[in-house]
Amino acid sequence: MREEHTVNVEKVEVRGMSCGSCVARLERVLQRLDGVEIDRVEVGAVYLPGESAAGSRPRVLEAIRTAGFEPA
Repeated sequence: MREEHTVNVEKVEVRGMSCGSCVARLERVLQRLDGVEIDRVEVGAVYLPGESAAGSRPRVLEAIRTAGFEPA
């Protein structure tokens, strides 16, 4: 079964991610953020649903730093 993703998403590029473990680490940090929706996390990027991206972007950027990566 193919996973469906939100059509309108904002991509936040992430430096320093190189593998699936990096993705898992960042996903764990992002899941702890109350009220923040994440469409998906891939190596080098986080995708935020467009309708909630503006309000949650600052918290997501901080979470990326907390996980040990650098938002681009």
